[in-house]
Amino acid sequence: MRILEGTVFHDSIRSALGKVRASLGPELQDFVARLRESFRVLPGPHKRYEAVRDVVRVLNEAVLEHVTLRMHYTTASTGAVSERELDPYRLWYRSGGLYAVGHDHKSGELRTFAVDRIRDPVPTGTHFEVSSDFDFEAYTASAFGVATDPAARVRLRFEPHWTLHVKEHIWHPSQQITEQDDGRVELAMEVGVGHELRNWILSFGAGVLVLEPTSLRAEVQAELLAAAGRYA
Repeated sequence: MRILEGTVFHDSIRSALGKVRASLGPELQDFVARLRESFRVLPGPHKRYEAVRDVVRVLNEAVLEHVTLRMHYTTASTGAVSERELDPYRLWYRSGGLYAVGHDHKSGELRTFAVDRIRDPVPTGTHFEVSSDFDFEAYTASAFGVATDPAARVRLRFEPHWTLHVKEHIWHPSQQITEQDDGRVELAMEVGVGHELRNWILSFGAGVLVLEPTSLRAEVQAELLAAAGRYA
């Protein structure tokens, strides 16, 4: 939870843990101290939230109280800033970042917003009801990362030197891994086909081949050709 340092979530959990420790007897306190010396968890790449502490607090209160917020939001792809009204249904921690999921009045759709790109959230005083058909687990089921793109069947073939690495990980709940006679493996998943999936595939370089869908195969091929051209 150090990733969320400076937010209400980190402060609340730290306070709770402090109360738990205070209730432990000397023997258990000694055990906890020794455990800290033998086991360590370090975060991977993540965002920092000290600077948006108040944003996180306002969002969390709006989720709990079902209050519509008016805010400014910066779109990552263009850098454009727009004013929006959001009914925040849930705060979501994923892949080193905090996200707000809710009904976006501008688009009229369920959307996901990066918390660190939200500015000046103000409660409007209007209360909302969470849509009866909102299912957070179903909404995020197809997400490979954070973006909830429509799910499609994706098949990838990995070269032998990536076989063990691929088999060791759970990349998505829908995954199916098939070992080939030549030492390669195929990974099949029902996931959203977006930039997060494409960037992950590109991280394997020449060690992976996209078998389907053809649109994703073409996008990865174009990106690799463009990258190779930079080094020509």
